Amino acid sequence: MAFPSVYEMTNPLTTVRKQHFWEYFSGSKLQESETTTDEDFSSSTGWTKTPSSTSYWNIASNKLSWDTRIASTGQGYNYDLTSDISGVSNLDGYSTWVLRFEMVVTGGTNLNNDCLTTFGISSNNDFTSGTGGQYSSSRSHIMLQCAVLDPNGNTRTLQMKAENGTSMGQQQTPNIAFSDNTTYYVEIKKTGATSYTVSWTANSDYVTSTNSKDFTGLTLTGLKYLHMESWLQGSQTIYESRSQGYIDNLKFTVGGIRWGITDRNSSNHTGSGMSDSGYILQGNSSGGTAQQTILSFMDKKQFSNIGSVCIAVAKLGATGTNEQGGWGMCGDMPNYWLNGIKINVPQSGNIGFYTMNNTTEYLSDTGVAISTASSYHVYKLEQLNGSSKCSIDGVLKNDVTTGQPTTPMQPFVYSKFDNSAIHIKYFEAYNT
Repeated sequence: MAFPSVYEMTNPLTTVRKQHFWEYFSGSKLQESETTTDEDFSSSTGWTKTPSSTSYWNIASNKLSWDTRIASTGQGYNYDLTSDISGVSNLDGYSTWVLRFEMVVTGGTNLNNDCLTTFGISSNNDFTSGTGGQYSSSRSHIMLQCAVLDPNGNTRTLQMKAENGTSMGQQQTPNIAFSDNTTYYVEIKKTGATSYTVSWTANSDYVTSTNSKDFTGLTLTGLKYLHMESWLQGSQTIYESRSQGYIDNLKFTVGGIRWGITDRNSSNHTGSGMSDSGYILQGNSSGGTAQQTILSFMDKKQFSNIGSVCIAVAKLGATGTNEQGGWGMCGDMPNYWLNGIKINVPQSGNIGFYTMNNTTEYLSDTGVAISTASSYHVYKLEQLNGSSKCSIDGVLKNDVTTGQPTTPMQPFVYSKFDNSAIHIKYFEAYNT
């Protein structure tokens, strides 16, 4: 079981990142994706140029510009996409993602040898070694290639390539001519576990009249770097083909962190699933008092322990007398009782608000009877720098300083004991 999650993010590279997640578990989604990198090249922050002294690649005037005309080792720019996504080291955990940017070729010359300028995503951040060289080790990469070839072929084409290997060589099927000083809208996307597409069009909607190539049955692992590189076939500058141009308005969007279920103590969650009243996280009658099932972001922790909020519309629906559960944000799974803030609905008494550091959870009584939790209410949990707050239906119930989390957090919902049925209709989380 997995759900696509829903995000909004504003991410100027020069400011603190804010992430905003919300999901209706029943009903339509407000959004379908999370734009993690939104680059207008107003600065070079986050971009690494290799070699740093080259004058043929530059970020200036709101553009990333290239000039492929020197016979030497490959050169260009890298940008670590995971620097904009907390809690991940590569893109392997995403079922879908999309890279879009605008590209303009401003000129070029066909001479005796070929030149390539490539734009895409790679698992590695090194460049080809030596003129016409290859990479020193195998990598996964997917790219658009701008090829200006020798005059015998008299070709100036855009090519699409994806592979695991060490080669910078051309992918010439398809091999489609381009025009100078035309804005092309390039899209490189992952559409499934082993399927990818590279496409380009002169239409700003990115989808009309595209030239494209699909790659299927291809497993690319470790992808993380935006990688832009120029490559020359020969060793004498006067014989080399050349190309110049720039890219602009780059956006990278992931299809969403995935919700997933974790069972503890060999229990299971038979009966869990979508319903008209939300998602039901159902305890199994054979699990006994050891039954614990958690719905979480599977350890992708994107929300701050010193400034974040989560809001849930939820209830505890019992299937018997042995029930307990709750919702909130926590640190490492499956230890949901550490490094976080949560609502707990016990078997008797009042609804509890828990604050949790890396060793201990601390209970604060909300003063609200557990009978209230049998119907939907709005629970807002706020984590500040040194204190935690709990509000129910807009009324502040707790403001505590004990048990402060020490790590970033992730949304979670949990069902404890075999007769519990947690209904979650809406969940929202954001950094403040």
